[in-house]
Amino acid sequence: MKKNVLTSIALFAILFSAQASGTNKIADNPINPIKFRVGLVGGFGPTAILNQNALQEDLFGTSQNYQFSTGYRVGILGGVFFTDKVGIELDVLYGTVTQKYEIDFGGGLKADTRTDISSLDIPLLLKLGSRMYFEVGPQFSFITASDFESKVPLLGTNTMDVKDEFEGFYASAVMGFGGNISVVDKVQINIGLRVGYGLTDIKGVDGQGNDLSKDALYTDKSSDPDNSSYESYKSTRPAFAMIKLGVAYKL
Repeated sequence: MKKNVLTSIALFAILFSAQASGTNKIADNPINPIKFRVGLVGGFGPTAILNQNALQEDLFGTSQNYQFSTGYRVGILGGVFFTDKVGIELDVLYGTVTQKYEIDFGGGLKADTRTDISSLDIPLLLKLGSRMYFEVGPQFSFITASDFESKVPLLGTNTMDVKDEFEGFYASAVMGFGGNISVVDKVQINIGLRVGYGLTDIKGVDGQGNDLSKDALYTDKSSDPDNSSYESYKSTRPAFAMIKLGVAYKL
């Protein structure tokens, strides 16, 4: 009996020692708690409204030449980080996409035109990395305004509201990379590059202000194909690239 008791005490001591050792290891290496970040973000860079019909002469011989165009985004960010290197960021941004054209009607007659789209952009991005990061995910955009402006020699400047010609919502694929710089204990400055390309057709207008959803523009749909501008309908996709600057506070 005494031997059995001593054996039981020894086994208990061994088990207790092992459990205590395991507990200390867990305490020394706790699971990273979820961390939150909030802040401000903005960016500026080239933008485009891409339509294959605008990349070539229309059936009347008018050229719509793309010109370098820029836009910006500014707003707030919120992030949830599950580890030091893996998290999700949600931004709420006011953004613009602009496309400028030089229209060549032939015979020396030219015009400068531009389309401006304003939107509420909500990117939802997976963030990977700590000091250096990579981000990828969808962006959901709600068009709030759109204008078309034309400047024709001797005729002056004309501006039209073309918001109704565009789809009210579109989705984009977004990716980017950059770096985080710690300023003080809980504040980081973020500098990076972000690019996006529209996944859905936003319709809209061409470089001459024509409503691209009108069947009369296309020979394969029009009842009067001799007066149509294009052979067939092509989708319109927005695109952007921007240098991004942000400041985030770790909660």
